[in-house]
Amino acid sequence: QVTTNEGEIKEAYVYRWIAGLNKLEKSLWKYEDFLKDKESFLSFGKLRASFGTTGNDQISNYLYLPLYSTTTAYLGNSATQVITLPNESIKWETTKKLEFAIDLGFLKDRITFTANYYRNRSSDQISLAATGSQNGYGNYTANLPALIQNKGLELELNSTNITGGDFSWKTAANFTFTDNKLLKFDNLESSFYAANYVVGESINLIRLYRYTGVNPANGTATFEDRDGNGVINTNDRYVADLGTPFFGGFNNTFTYKGFELGIFFQFNHRFGVTQILNTRPGALVNQNEYWLNRFTPANADSFTPGATANAGSPIYASYNNYTSSDAVYGDASYIKLRSVNLSYSIPQEWLKRIRVSNASVYVQGQNLYTWAKNKYTLDTETTITGGPTGLGTGTLGQVLPPLRTIVFGINCSF
Repeated sequence: QVTTNEGEIKEAYVYRWIAGLNKLEKSLWKYEDFLKDKESFLSFGKLRASFGTTGNDQISNYLYLPLYSTTTAYLGNSATQVITLPNESIKWETTKKLEFAIDLGFLKDRITFTANYYRNRSSDQISLAATGSQNGYGNYTANLPALIQNKGLELELNSTNITGGDFSWKTAANFTFTDNKLLKFDNLESSFYAANYVVGESINLIRLYRYTGVNPANGTATFEDRDGNGVINTNDRYVADLGTPFFGGFNNTFTYKGFELGIFFQFNHRFGVTQILNTRPGALVNQNEYWLNRFTPANADSFTPGATANAGSPIYASYNNYTSSDAVYGDASYIKLRSVNLSYSIPQEWLKRIRVSNASVYVQGQNLYTWAKNKYTLDTETTITGGPTGLGTGTLGQVLPPLRTIVFGINCSF
């Protein structure tokens, strides 16, 4: 058990100190001492649990005080202005962590398995809170009155499949299942965040229109009128979760004499961007080939809206809702051949002749291939996550995707 009492100059004195239990871990069961039988299938077992509280205050110093700066005003006169709206109520963001895990070994630990369940609940999230525009600031740093739960199950399996002689084969796999939920947000309905979050739902939610196709008369995007009032507006959107329900990886390592081959796959099941859009179709920039099949009078049955550079056209106006619809978002799951590594250790008898202690040559390939339901799917490394607050994901942007790389090299020691 470890207990600490920590303080920072980032909070007013009354909120500066956080005293709590950082970590309490207990082994509930250990199956080891009486496994003396060499024929026993189970060679090791351990059940453990832990609970802890941690604090976070990753903000600048003295935000509880008004901060001033000097500037040059009219006719070169000096002036002093307030640049930070003070908040004496800033306090630590806290997270209470609960974990249960089991470790098992089989066949003299040739196979090992770990299952870890965790539940984290965080409160008093430090974020920028909106203020009225009349005060000249726009926002200030504050604690949000929210309670967020993140829970999940992590599974890890390692096995030595073949060993002995010149050949060996080892496997390592991991699977992670995740879930998060906004458990509480005081006065959410009347707050600035009412449009972004829903109590009882994921903090990674996004509101989307349901795309129904193209109006063959004018090429505009059409959407489901959920309330049936004949008007498409924000009330017709549905809630989708941009979180990742599960992900993992699978690695195999083969060795034969001086050769070693490693192959690593990773997978990700998620809802996300499935169409790459950089600007409105019709603009004078490079466009995705997706738009080659767009609506035209000669292609009136297309499922892709038309293109235009005319800001006053119906097609142009409908594009706003199109980018916030399930035409752009969908099943973004993928499996990626993340890496392949091949190396060869040069025999010692060869190295003695050139007075080298150890040497090996290798070739490495990264991000070699991706399998996805939609070829325009963006993986998690190609997207920027960041919503309007510190709670979770709001919108997805685009950055340069991971590059496919192949590297050749040699390692030597003398």
